[in-house]
Amino acid sequence: MIRTLCVVMMVAMTLVTSVSARADGLEWTGLEVLTKASGELEVTEHVGARGEADGFFVPSKKFVMGFFYLGPTFSPPSTKNFSIWVSPQVVFPLGKFDETDAIGPSLWINMKFLEGKFSLFLLGDVYFPFDGGRASYFGAYSLDGHPAEWFNFGWHVEQVDLHALTGPHVGTTFGPAHFEVQWYVGMEEDQAVTTLRLVMGLDFFANLKPAH
Repeated sequence: MIRTLCVVMMVAMTLVTSVSARADGLEWTGLEVLTKASGELEVTEHVGARGEADGFFVPSKKFVMGFFYLGPTFSPPSTKNFSIWVSPQVVFPLGKFDETDAIGPSLWINMKFLEGKFSLFLLGDVYFPFDGGRASYFGAYSLDGHPAEWFNFGWHVEQVDLHALTGPHVGTTFGPAHFEVQWYVGMEEDQAVTTLRLVMGLDFFANLKPAH
């Protein structure tokens, strides 16, 4: 019943943000879809490795990008009310923002507070295009509440160089699958814009630690 209510909330958010965009005179930039598939392997109690493949689509603009991440993970000893997970990675964006493939460093930090009831996620990428063009920065930051293991809601900011979009999101998790609806609003070239992003992800975890 509660999970059904969560899905209804996500659909309602989709409809409300679409209607409000038109009512407020915001420029609608097209529905976005982000697909994610990731896996993490725990090698020791506090050290692991992860990889991720993302696909980013804007169907109305026929825009497609791919992102591949690979790197180690570190999770220092935690307390009841605080834990941190850090992963320096290498990112390979295919298409970049000007249709040029690139490579660069990426840093992911995830902190959990108050027995996991709240979390803060920080991501920063720097892209160096293979054609020698100007480097770009991409950042994603989100603060979430987790009233249940399968439900999250919060606020996010997404940054490309000096431009940023922000808005609320709501999501639900079923086993390794996560679904989220994200609303974005901000300024692009002196024009107020808005978009809605549907996120669909699969996240797998395994460990190599010997059984005791």
